[in-house]
Amino acid sequence: MKIEDLYRNRFNDKAALISKNAMWGVLCKYFFQRYVKKDAVVLDLAAGYCEFINNITAKRKIAVDLNEDIRQFADNDVEVDFSRKDRQ
Repeated sequence: MKIEDLYRNRFNDKAALISKNAMWGVLCKYFFQRYVKKDAVVLDLAAGYCEFINNITAKRKIAVDLNEDIRQFADNDVEVDFSRKDRQ
């Protein structure tokens, strides 16, 4: 089974994704942002559906995940890397 299929089967509830994104918005705004300077570079490993990286403010934001569908979820200000060593 491809990882993209696994993600689609496991996380296909749109309402849950919207709720999780809203929750991460609150967590970033009221907790995590105090630890991340506005001029920082943030690397989100195993970014999944980009809930954290989309909601944190930083000068440069990089999301890494094995799932190539990450591009659908990352905001325009997020650099995406889905390179996999097993595909080279």
